[in-house]
Amino acid sequence: MVVTLLDYSEARIDFDIGNLEDINRAVIEVISGDEVLSIEYKNGEQKMFDTSPGRLIDYYDELYTLYDYEKGINRFLDEAWLARRDSYDVPF
Repeated sequence: MVVTLLDYSEARIDFDIGNLEDINRAVIEVISGDEVLSIEYKNGEQKMFDTSPGRLIDYYDELYTLYDYEKGINRFLDEAWLARRDSYDVPF
C-alpha cells in the first residue's frame, strides 16, 4: 500500500508501507509542519516514515491515529483525509 504524506511546504511524498493486513497500528505526528507516520506491524516491527530528511527544530504540532486494527479505525481511505491540502488540514 502506498500512502501520500505532506511536508511543511505542502509537497506530497509517497511511501510504500507494505500490506494493510500486516499493520496493527499507524499514527501520524505533525512535527514542524511535516507529517511523520509511525507504524507498528503485527510481527512487532516498527517503522517510521518521515517527510523531512532533517529539520533544525522539532515543534510538536499534532498527533492522531490513522489506523488501529484492534479498535477498528481505518482512515487510510477516508476521502476527507485524502483531500487534505496541508499537514494541518485534518478532518478528525
